[in-house]
Amino acid sequence: MTATNSNSARPFRRTRENRILGGVSGAIAERFDVDISTVRIAFAALAVLGGGGALLYAAGWLLIPDEAAEASIAEDFVKSLGWH
Repeated sequence: MTATNSNSARPFRRTRENRILGGVSGAIAERFDVDISTVRIAFAALAVLGGGGALLYAAGWLLIPDEAAEASIAEDFVKSLGWH
């Protein structure tokens, strides 16, 4: 019997539904099936405790594609440079 992971069926995308800034917290919350408030609090705590939360959030914003986009912002940038 093969175990299935319900998270693997869902695409990892920044949603417009759970968005305050870039939708990174909503994407993480949906992907890992946790409360969005927990993810937001974790980002805020990391931001206050050394600034890592802001850097992680920015990385997520660049690397996680929007639900309406084919690719992430970073992937689009790399393709525009001709490095694909």
